[in-house]
Amino acid sequence: MEKVFESNNLYFVKVDESLINEYLDMMNDSDINKYLSFENRIFDYEDELLWIKRNSNNITYSIIKKDTNEFVGNIEVLDIMDNIVSIGLVITKDKQNMHYGSEATKSFIDYCISNLGFKEIHLSIYSHNKRAINCVLKLGFVEYDRIKNIGNYNGNKVDDIYLKYKM
Repeated sequence: MEKVFESNNLYFVKVDESLINEYLDMMNDSDINKYLSFENRIFDYEDELLWIKRNSNNITYSIIKKDTNEFVGNIEVLDIMDNIVSIGLVITKDKQNMHYGSEATKSFIDYCISNLGFKEIHLSIYSHNKRAINCVLKLGFVEYDRIKNIGNYNGNKVDDIYLKYKM
């Protein structure tokens, strides 16, 4: 796997079939999935293989811990419109609360602006994902829109919060 760019503790590589088991473990973890979808979908090998093939030429990277070469998660550009990008990040359960999400997001923003020339970075987070919201607010994202009651989680209404990076 060839490094595309790196940060202090992480390096970023194109998605790769050699990481398919790590992708499956992450995406099928109910503690991860509850922040990505209201469907409790189980992904299989073929689902992930198709995802890898679809994203191999996109701006989609796997995040690897430099000192151990452990898989940390994935980060990607989800949408591009008029030099404005929407990004998404998923960190494995065992690598959360270690500041890898902050480091990966900040590094990806810098890469998208400096290397790819994007002018604005957006993302959306479900309102029950408090840890992710706190993380991106600390990085300089500000809320610009909210769609109320898009779903339920454990009997509580969930909003979809839209944020943009304040340059």
